[in-house]
Amino acid sequence: MVLLVGVAPHVDEGAEILNNLRKAHGDDAVNKFLKDGINENDLTVVVSKRGNLLRTLGVVKRTDGKVIWLEEGKLGTAAGATSWVYDKEGGTGWVHIVNNHIINPNSGNQFLPLGEQ
Repeated sequence: MVLLVGVAPHVDEGAEILNNLRKAHGDDAVNKFLKDGINENDLTVVVSKRGNLLRTLGVVKRTDGKVIWLEEGKLGTAAGATSWVYDKEGGTGWVHIVNNHIINPNSGNQFLPLGEQ
């Protein structure tokens, strides 16, 4: 960071978070996402929108250029249930998708029409 007299310092919070992440968890915590056209600027988009890269499973860029990511997530209303319960609200990420759309005993795997994988 360069300080100029009379000018407030500009802090790129996204870049600072990435640097801190590298220091605390090693380069792979960031580098594992740097593929398929994803660069560090894209990752700063994720962290600036309160995305947690330590809990992120993947980052992609849509055809319109918008950066999206999928985090591990959590259950909302279904949290703590000992048997399957529909996660009505508050759930996020992959855990919520698996619960409501893959292992749902009422509708089954809703993604099967798209293929086995």
